[in-house]
Amino acid sequence: MNVEKVHRYPRPFTITVEILSAIIVSIALTLLGRDLLRLLWSIYGLDTALFARFPWITDLVLVISDASAPPPEQPTDVLPALAWMALALMVALFLRNSMPTVRTSARGMLVAFVNDWLPVPWENIRTIKVTEAGDRYVLLVETDHGWLTGWHRWYSFIYRLGFRPAFLITSQISDFDELVKTLLSEADRAARTMAMERRVELQEEASSPLFRLLLSPSAFFAQRNVAPAAAGVSGDVVIGQYPRHISITLTWTAAFIAGAAILRYLTLVLTFLAITFPGVRSLPIIDQLDLRVLPAPWWLLIEAHIVLVFLLGVASFVYHALPAVEARSEGLIVHRLRGRLLVPWSHLRVMKVTEFSETSQMVLIQVAGGLPLDARFVSMLYDGSLSPGILITSAISNADTLLQRIALEAMRHHQATGDTGTAPFQSDARSDLLLLSVQSSAAVNRLVEESRNDPNTQGFTTERFVRVLPPALGLAAFSALMLFADRSFVQHILPDGRLAGAIVVMLLLALLEWPLVSFAAIAFDEMSGGGEDGLRPLYLYPPVQQPRLFLMLAALIVLLLGAQPLAALLWLSAIGWSFWLAAGLWSALYDWRGGQLIGGGLIPVVFQLLLLIGYLVVRA
Repeated sequence: MNVEKVHRYPRPFTITVEILSAIIVSIALTLLGRDLLRLLWSIYGLDTALFARFPWITDLVLVISDASAPPPEQPTDVLPALAWMALALMVALFLRNSMPTVRTSARGMLVAFVNDWLPVPWENIRTIKVTEAGDRYVLLVETDHGWLTGWHRWYSFIYRLGFRPAFLITSQISDFDELVKTLLSEADRAARTMAMERRVELQEEASSPLFRLLLSPSAFFAQRNVAPAAAGVSGDVVIGQYPRHISITLTWTAAFIAGAAILRYLTLVLTFLAITFPGVRSLPIIDQLDLRVLPAPWWLLIEAHIVLVFLLGVASFVYHALPAVEARSEGLIVHRLRGRLLVPWSHLRVMKVTEFSETSQMVLIQVAGGLPLDARFVSMLYDGSLSPGILITSAISNADTLLQRIALEAMRHHQATGDTGTAPFQSDARSDLLLLSVQSSAAVNRLVEESRNDPNTQGFTTERFVRVLPPALGLAAFSALMLFADRSFVQHILPDGRLAGAIVVMLLLALLEWPLVSFAAIAFDEMSGGGEDGLRPLYLYPPVQQPRLFLMLAALIVLLLGAQPLAALLWLSAIGWSFWLAAGLWSALYDWRGGQLIGGGLIPVVFQLLLLIGYLVVRA
């Protein structure tokens, strides 16, 4: 190889990473600046000489001074903000250098790192590990010691808990196939030239569970196991269990949420004891708590129990989202944390199928009863219904045998009872929320096509309006819930009539996003010579925006845990996601391109940013 070649990532991708890194650092820097200013004011006092000349400084000082946390009184009180700043810088450094530019030549590679280049000779490449999800790939290139930095060990650790220096390459990089071929051929040539016994290993089986999840959540949770699975089938008993990477992911996620909930509960209870009984404030741990004057300290106990119950419910939902099941003669046995539950075959009502690909499906089995409350939220997640449900994906062992058995038992029950009102097997009852979350482009195109096949969607119809009202209310409700959670469970202020009024106003303002964005898109389309689609955006916008509810729910959870900066970051991420979803809708519906598409995607972003600013003003 005598020609040097540079492989770069697309500019929109690098700009997105840079913006995300800047947002993370800016949030941490704002918190640090706030605490430093309050520390200086508490030590040296506040100089008000400029207030009369610049009135806006007064408002800024009031916003900083009215922060929920008590003002720092000594330099050590700023350590938490410094820790957040250090963490933000580390995350930004990790993100900015996670997908480096790579230059290849006859002597080796140059890997970009912090505005510099790190040389890696071909003979010092040890292993290439591959994670695949459809036509997308992530490669971890491990090298000998001494060529990359100690920082590069983090990429190996994130990939699969390794410790060898390495860097990442994804299929988004320019000329990806050529780069992989060059890596393998040049490294092998260098090994032969230097008479080295070691050859570069291409480990396709050493995939990363994290990157499999990021590349394709549907493939991670629902990819059919290609290996034959005869185990678990004996007579009339069919046992279905999920692969280890799925069960471990759900178990550890649930354990983390439950552990954080218990820690938050103990913190709130100890805070109540410290405020109520001043004599215990000098005890270890209690002397490190954030104590402030509260109008109703007893509210801390109530909110502690509310937060604990809610978060333990979330942990239970996550843990039982994909349970192991057994099909037996007496019914379907569902494995849970505290034993097993038997659902008789007579309780089966309907099977709903969502197909992501030929090898990846998700099935919702709805039953008449006999399951705990969290099973109803499974159905709510799938299609908004409240019937108890069991979610099964094609990643479960013996998937074909198990689902065929369940389908046969459900149809036999319907024939025996003469129930013809509902079909027991509904292959077209897909989950638009799940499809939009993992295959947004294809799902949006399908929704647009279905809308165009119905001429009634060009005008106003009450039926279609009522159908899209629940997702619109769901999108609007989370902004109001964030305000309620922040005031009641973070600032520990007892809910009152003013908070209720603020919540109603926030809900109505958030609900305005639906008609404002829809009619703005209709107006822009008519200005560009279109207009033949009529009111279709009014019926398509709320369902298409539903996936951002996942990030808003995550923001609500971390806010209840007291991590406001992370909650703000997740909220901003949800706003960013709304841009891609809206842009995908306008591209499919109106065939917008370029600046017109970017402008249409920014319409909901601007509205939500104004809503976020209003939330921050009310919060202060």
